[in-house]
Amino acid sequence: MNKGSKNAYELLFYMSFGNMHDPVKGAINMAYCDASRRVLIIKDKEKKEAFRQKCTLEIYDYITEKLCKFTNYDYWHYELCEKLHNIYNNETKIAGSKDNHVFTYGHAQKWVNMTMKYLYLFYHLIKDNPDFPSELFNYDGMEIRWDATISDLIRNNYKYFHAPIDSFVLKTLKKDFGLTLGDTSWSKCDDYDKYKKLQDNLRNELNGIPPLDWEGPVWIKTANQYNNYK
Repeated sequence: MNKGSKNAYELLFYMSFGNMHDPVKGAINMAYCDASRRVLIIKDKEKKEAFRQKCTLEIYDYITEKLCKFTNYDYWHYELCEKLHNIYNNETKIAGSKDNHVFTYGHAQKWVNMTMKYLYLFYHLIKDNPDFPSELFNYDGMEIRWDATISDLIRNNYKYFHAPIDSFVLKTLKKDFGLTLGDTSWSKCDDYDKYKKLQDNLRNELNGIPPLDWEGPVWIKTANQYNNYK
């Protein structure tokens, strides 16, 4: 790889995910932006950051320490979303605050599902790619550190990963399969059973195709159409 290409790869990764020394943290941080942008309204900045940091630690622990101990990915997903939901709505709630109950299961699923989606992308771009140069980020404290156990977790669970639900995906689900969250937007969905039923129905429609294999092209196509019509 020539110097120009190396610089381009490093800049693209760093601008998107920050320090790639720990790809799991990079995935969690980027996924938080996807889950919170424009829809997670918490006016108290200190409270918002404390919530983010505590949830980040939980997600990190559930991926690196707990996922390997679960025999059912869906139960792992439910337990983690429940944990994130409770951290905000039970532990950091302030009586009388207008910020109460703004973190929904819709936010939780988006944060968790996008994290796993980014890890899947990292797996193919970094670990499962013999052409990917090892000299990327060859700086002190920035070299990419990829734990082999993460590769195993992705290979063993990928087909069970949930499709991240957002407005673009919901449009296609309704158009192609007649599937909806009722009259609820993804960010206001605070019923995990309703969310899980949508994922189960999607799996049935896909007939064994991993949901992320379906979601990626669908999201790009719908987002592109939306941007063209703006």
